[in-house]
Amino acid sequence: MMKIFTPDRKNYSEIVDLINESDSIFFNIYTERELEEIHVADFTIEDLILGEKSREYIVLAEDDRIVSFVSFRLKNDQTIWISSLYVDKKEQKKGYGSRLLKEVEKVALKREVSTVVLETAEKAKWAVNFYLKNGYQILSVHDLKLFPYDKVIDKTPAPNRFIFGKKIFV
Repeated sequence: MMKIFTPDRKNYSEIVDLINESDSIFFNIYTERELEEIHVADFTIEDLILGEKSREYIVLAEDDRIVSFVSFRLKNDQTIWISSLYVDKKEQKKGYGSRLLKEVEKVALKREVSTVVLETAEKAKWAVNFYLKNGYQILSVHDLKLFPYDKVIDKTPAPNRFIFGKKIFV
């Protein structure tokens, strides 16, 4: 049976395992130096605890096993920023990631936040296709100067990265 809920600390070990196992896909697209810079596959329970101050977490469990996790934060009065979204490799293509995106979008609607945004690597084609399929658009530098995306970033986007956005409440 599927359950979507806000995890507590007793769930953190399972979440960390999910994140680090899922991160292994990045070994195929990044150099060793890049992997170190973005801290791939070295996530800890302490990282989740530290994140509690600024982020919210939602998990999706199937038969009492966490199969998907999303972390997000209210960046400003018009933007929710998704920090990370993970789905167990063995459970992909079952709609779990899409369900968690919808949960974040519900939070945005409830809080009258106009956009949900996130960033991902251009090389992560599976992620790019997933977000496009879920109605997110790749934001250009021009888009990022216009409402409702004008408060998304305060600097030039990183090279080889896409910023995705979806209008929720305008």
